[in-house]
Amino acid sequence: MSHKSEDELPELPDDILHELPDLPDLPELPEEPKPVPVVAETAPVESAPEPTAHAPLAPGEKPPLRDLQGAPLHLQKAALICFVGGVLPWQSLHVSTWMTWGLGKVLIMAGVWLLWKSVDHRSGGNVPGFVASLGDIVLGKKAEVDPKMAARQAARAKGPAKLDVAFPSALHIVGLLIVVIGCLMPLFDGGHNPAFEAKLKTLAELGMFAWAAGTWVHIYAYERWGSFNPIFPLIFIGMLVAGFATAIQAILNDNGIDPVGLLGGLAVGIGGGMAAYTIVEAMMDAKREGDAKKLVEADRRKAARSARKTK
Repeated sequence: MSHKSEDELPELPDDILHELPDLPDLPELPEEPKPVPVVAETAPVESAPEPTAHAPLAPGEKPPLRDLQGAPLHLQKAALICFVGGVLPWQSLHVSTWMTWGLGKVLIMAGVWLLWKSVDHRSGGNVPGFVASLGDIVLGKKAEVDPKMAARQAARAKGPAKLDVAFPSALHIVGLLIVVIGCLMPLFDGGHNPAFEAKLKTLAELGMFAWAAGTWVHIYAYERWGSFNPIFPLIFIGMLVAGFATAIQAILNDNGIDPVGLLGGLAVGIGGGMAAYTIVEAMMDAKREGDAKKLVEADRRKAARSARKTK
């Protein structure tokens, strides 16, 4: 018995293909959309608010430091250069003993250190216990402040509100007293040359050394939102003259070049010149600030006049 293969199918007649109805054309399918990546929604990140001009400080909170630019920054560098040069006995080496250029300058640095720590004490920095005790002893009466005037000053302030500074305190008095004693040490020093001119040079050297160190402390306080005193750079004009004069004398010395006088005189003279230039710089900054305020006031008045005309 023969069997047909399962793959063999019967052929259809050709007439059947003509009897089939025409099917309508199918519409074209749209392209398959590309998958869209799913991004998890996150809350918007808010930037930290900048400190306002009169934002109150929490207990123990330190205000942000003021950016040093222009005259204050250059005065700080000039004071540091004069301080480093002033450590050398550039005028007192040959006319005095260690009592002047040794003990005197150590006392000056000790007194300035107390003044430096007074800035940290009032700005919330870490200070030793005895420094804090002296700083808490207020010797002067606190001045009464008009609330309206204080509000106007706070509105015009460009940084955080200044901390309340009680002056003078026992810490200021002790620090200044030690500095003065250090500056007067030449009066108790017999020295190699007891002449008045020699004493005057040693007194001037110690006084300029103390002024340079005190100026650095002043800018340190200004950086922590203290006030700026334009008198400080004026004294550096004397350092400019005395420093370069001593450097020239050290070169023209009959016994050869005096390296201590040369190096110390050059450092003090260069630092004094930088500090003297800050006077001009401060005047230029004040002029630019004044011109900017005038321009803002003129625009305000112009806008006010325009507003009145439109009514």
